[in-house]
Amino acid sequence: MNYQEAIHFIHGRPRLHRSRELTEIKEFLAAIGHPEQQGHFIHVTGTNGKGSVAEMVTEILLASGLRVGRFVSPFITRFNERIQVDGHNISDTDLADTTTYLANVLRHIQAERPDFALTEFEFVTALGFYYFAQRRVAVAVIEVGIGGAHDKTNVITPDVSAITTIGADHLELIGPTLDDVAAEKAGVIKKGVPVVVGEIAAPQLAIIKAYALREHAPLFHFGEAFQLLHPRLQPAQHRWLFDFANEAAGMHYKNIALPSISAYEVHNAATAIQVAVLYFAQNHGQLSEGAIREGMANFHWPARMELLHEKPFVLLDGAHNVSAVRALIDSVQQAFPGVTVHLIASFLQGKDAKKMLQYYIRAGFDIVGTDFKDPRLLPLAQWPEMPQPIRHIHDWRAALATVLQETDEDDLIIIAGSLHFVSTVRESLLGGDDDDV
Repeated sequence: MNYQEAIHFIHGRPRLHRSRELTEIKEFLAAIGHPEQQGHFIHVTGTNGKGSVAEMVTEILLASGLRVGRFVSPFITRFNERIQVDGHNISDTDLADTTTYLANVLRHIQAERPDFALTEFEFVTALGFYYFAQRRVAVAVIEVGIGGAHDKTNVITPDVSAITTIGADHLELIGPTLDDVAAEKAGVIKKGVPVVVGEIAAPQLAIIKAYALREHAPLFHFGEAFQLLHPRLQPAQHRWLFDFANEAAGMHYKNIALPSISAYEVHNAATAIQVAVLYFAQNHGQLSEGAIREGMANFHWPARMELLHEKPFVLLDGAHNVSAVRALIDSVQQAFPGVTVHLIASFLQGKDAKKMLQYYIRAGFDIVGTDFKDPRLLPLAQWPEMPQPIRHIHDWRAALATVLQETDEDDLIIIAGSLHFVSTVRESLLGGDDDDV
């Protein structure tokens, strides 16, 4: 296969199994030599923040001199982003060659068992594990797709697990209640493996603590085992400064700089530092303060409070559920106090568009609804009725052009509602290769 054929093959896998079990991916991983049992892993889940934490942990460990793999879900611009080594995406050639090999193994299994199938996510997960084993990374940071216990990445025994947040998303798959979501995400906890937990409400935290106790897994909770102290936003420098403390480990690092204007990212940063500290302590000794500072300084996470333009400000954020919307509004109010905010939004089906719009209206945002090319799009005709009229402008380019004509140079334009929508806008505005999207 060449690169395009490999992408076509991957996207041609079915999206879902009839069963949520891990039987098929475990059998396939056995057929390719159990790469999920080779090397070290860090496993990260959470309703929001898992991608940021995984990226921050990766940057800290890279700054410490380790060879680090990273499995990303989902990608922003190119499929290759999903599998990275040392901060570099898998090359087109390596992706094509690895896909060719794994596809041949899959065909061999199917020749004997025609009913055997792997979903697209299972195939990509196996591809990532195999590639990391081939590249002999010191550690691979694995981001969960959806949930935890039944996620196809949950075939590893990591050195550290992390649960960033619990919120109302994918309830049709792992709900319907937040307690169900907490139980599903607690499924990443393994016997004796330390787990780092971010800011989580008391009822769901109790569920996670019960799982950890049952598995004899040491639990490190945000605000208890480790602390974020004195966070302060410096808008002109587009960064946060904060202190990190873990008194039991004798750590108190002051004025760590994080190049982000997002209030929620500074909380993710504390969680990520704790994860990296625990992994390093198990395998390499004490993590240096310098590696922490360098890793934080290198953090860049596209489409999350990403500022693309000034005069007027144009900001992209992948907020696609209620908790992410609330975090976005909080960040905007801190970074842009008193600024007129224009929101260009597009949603996917199955999301709580009504409640998200309610929060945006309450925040005083001027809202324009639009659409983009995606089979899961929630059409404007199906948007919920709201007490405040919301303009509908079909095609996001027309919506952006209209809003730009109406704004003053000190205004803020936010593009949000779906990570897929924001990725589409970002790629169009910044340019790039979209052949595989």
